Amino acid sequence: MRIIRIIDRGGFGRVEEVELANGVIVARKVFDPSPDILRACPLEKLKGRFKREIRVQSALPHDFFIPILNFNLQGEDLWYSMPLCERNYQTQIAEDRTNNVSPKESFADILNALEELHSCGFVHRDLNPRNILFHEGKWKLSDFGLVSPPGDETTTLTSTLAAWGTQFYCAPEQLQDFKGVNHLADIYALGCILHDFFAGTTRVPYSQHTTEGPIGLLIEKCTDVRPERRPKNISAVRAALFTLLAEPMDFPPSIESSEWATNLENVGDWTVLQLHDFAKFITTSATTEDLWNVFISLDEEILQALIDVDLGYAETIAIEYCEWIVRSVFDFAFCDVLVHRLLFIFRLDSLDCKAKSILAIAHLGKTHHRWYVMRQLMKICDSNLDINVAKRMAIEIQVSDAYWDFIDSGTGIQLKIDNFHPIITSALRERP
Repeated sequence: MRIIRIIDRGGFGRVEEVELANGVIVARKVFDPSPDILRACPLEKLKGRFKREIRVQSALPHDFFIPILNFNLQGEDLWYSMPLCERNYQTQIAEDRTNNVSPKESFADILNALEELHSCGFVHRDLNPRNILFHEGKWKLSDFGLVSPPGDETTTLTSTLAAWGTQFYCAPEQLQDFKGVNHLADIYALGCILHDFFAGTTRVPYSQHTTEGPIGLLIEKCTDVRPERRPKNISAVRAALFTLLAEPMDFPPSIESSEWATNLENVGDWTVLQLHDFAKFITTSATTEDLWNVFISLDEEILQALIDVDLGYAETIAIEYCEWIVRSVFDFAFCDVLVHRLLFIFRLDSLDCKAKSILAIAHLGKTHHRWYVMRQLMKICDSNLDINVAKRMAIEIQVSDAYWDFIDSGTGIQLKIDNFHPIITSALRERP
């Protein structure tokens, strides 16, 4: 292969643009640790980590992570090749800030990929804009040289060695206990990337950051120097971010709905009578603008608080929430927030809540052509679905005329209707 240029260099190696013998251009990462890294860790251990990086990245799904095309794990010349991506997120941030473009769609990809990584039990530990690459129309994660399950046997390094991780994105706890950090270190890095986008100013490493406006509060929470005070998972970051970035309504909501939206902040103090009045407002008098104003912030935590006050009224509100989603149009990235709230409703014991949430997920996936939502539908409606729920859905598909919502949600992610529960599959096949 012919080396065209050096694309980048990190602590563990360099990335080259190379031309293969068949003329194809790819990116190749070569094992080439910096002097600082070599002084901090034995060479053989570093080689072992590089080989582990290759194995981990090869095993991760290509929907979220840059695929590995080829590799060499023998001898002294260790390397692996990847597709040559169009750009990294550092470049995209600069372009989007110049053109005043919202990060909603790009951050949807980033959050989904990081959530997938965490669900596999891994922590990236070096999340930064240069390690986020645009490939096949999506932003994907790369560079897993420091990836680890919490508590692995990584060598403990000195706090002065900034080469382990990227200094301006490293969480403070990585200085004291690098091998013991958990997924909250990646959430700190997300806060730093948000700061890059919305503030665009330099930062003091390993500290808390902020900027002007409501987004500043989210950045503060993500970069809190106390890990336990950060958002507890990616779902919480997604909900907070996309609620802030959601498109505003064209018409102002009523005073009553604004009062209810404010009161929801203290829902833990509600009485059953207050919840009754709220349910009555939602089901009888709220306008489209009112529902948007109230439901936009009705997250899983608030739904749980409503359940704690009175399960019956909470289920009534949950069903109205599902039907509101079916009737409404949403920002593309905000669909990812909504599907997690619908999954919370699906987990309630009520058969009505399960059925309405499934219908809403199918409709949301189909009408917004959101692959992430479609995948969630296929996961909950597979052969493991409770048989009584499956029977109910077979009826709902006909009564609600939801046939194409299910068909398109399956084919949209290259799956067949056979991937649904057999009873749902049968109902879809019986339609003329």
